[in-house]
Amino acid sequence: MLTLISGTSIAQLIPVAISPFLTRIYSPQDFGILGLFIAITSILGYVVNGRYELAIMLPDNDDDALNVLALGLLISSVLSVFLFLFVVIFNEEMAGMLGNTAMSVWLYFAPPVIFFLGTFYLLNIYNTRSRNYRTIASANISKSVSMSSLQLGLGLLKGGELGLILGEVISKGVVNISLLKKALMGKKWREIVSVKKMILLAKRYHYFPKFSVIAGLASISSMYLANIFISSFYSAAILGFFFLGQRVLGMPISLIGASIGQIFFEEAKREKLATGGAENSFNQTFKKLLIIGLPVFVTLFFLIESLFVMFFGEDWRIAGVYAQIVLPLFFIRFVVGPLTLIAPLFEKQQTDLFFQGGLLFLYLGTLFLCHLCEMEFTYYLRASTIILSLYYSGYFLILSRIKHGKTLSF
Repeated sequence: MLTLISGTSIAQLIPVAISPFLTRIYSPQDFGILGLFIAITSILGYVVNGRYELAIMLPDNDDDALNVLALGLLISSVLSVFLFLFVVIFNEEMAGMLGNTAMSVWLYFAPPVIFFLGTFYLLNIYNTRSRNYRTIASANISKSVSMSSLQLGLGLLKGGELGLILGEVISKGVVNISLLKKALMGKKWREIVSVKKMILLAKRYHYFPKFSVIAGLASISSMYLANIFISSFYSAAILGFFFLGQRVLGMPISLIGASIGQIFFEEAKREKLATGGAENSFNQTFKKLLIIGLPVFVTLFFLIESLFVMFFGEDWRIAGVYAQIVLPLFFIRFVVGPLTLIAPLFEKQQTDLFFQGGLLFLYLGTLFLCHLCEMEFTYYLRASTIILSLYYSGYFLILSRIKHGKTLSF
């Protein structure tokens, strides 16, 4: 856990450290374009491999795990090619639907990033299975350094949103190089991987694309799809302010929560094999998240607006206001998010699907209702924070039953 957290800490702190420079180089409009681009690529990149990365942990045989990895890479490759062709044919129509013609040229960069993201999820879990924690940590640092360097360098050259987006594109490719090299090191993958084996494993774990793709799509859409509508309903500048707040508040989740989640997934799997349940892993992980998260988020609640002004400039004060409003929701997500991995571990994809579908409905339903009532953006943030915090708390109770091999009936 310390290895992952230390590597991820450095990786997350680098872009945060240069953010005060970026906010003085780029405008809220530029950050809004970046937020829109990340929303599109994150949603599709999360499911482009058929969610087979969740199945990599399950086989007892390492050769089978490698074939699942190959299966996911094949699916990602094929779908990314089709997505690129779709962008070429319907570029203007897509930009029009997004309500931002400036996105037209950047849509061509989306399919490669989507492929890189799908590949990263697969390689990240495979290296976690192999306990290559140092490789994961160094890969994340490499991604962060390449992204930050490009965004800062091109920003100084007055590249506009080009610098922000190009940094995202190249860094997403860089992170996969060392992960792939380590995954294949010492393995005769040409002899291990076969089409026949991939087909058998695709059928064995068919419930991942059947249920987890929809659940994953709902989950990631609930986080990013609202950004697309915020840009359309309000403005790209408001999205830029909100996106910066999301980026800063997401740091503890990525910094600590994701790392603890990876360890929890691996430990829970071993406990399940030994005892049939994962109660001890679940309880210990929950305590760690609570002890770490509570003092951090409480302190941020009282200081975050002033910190935004101090680090990003007076022009970005409104981003600090937005961040303070949604901070309780980010705390709940920090604690509950890593524990949701218990559902796929016990093959409770339908339970996860119901939760993620409800999450997406509440996110978008709240946004559309506030827009129809012509409420200010801050009212939407307050309403969604209260509703979604209660919803996450309810799902935690369901997860507490799954750790025993039980779930609620729907």
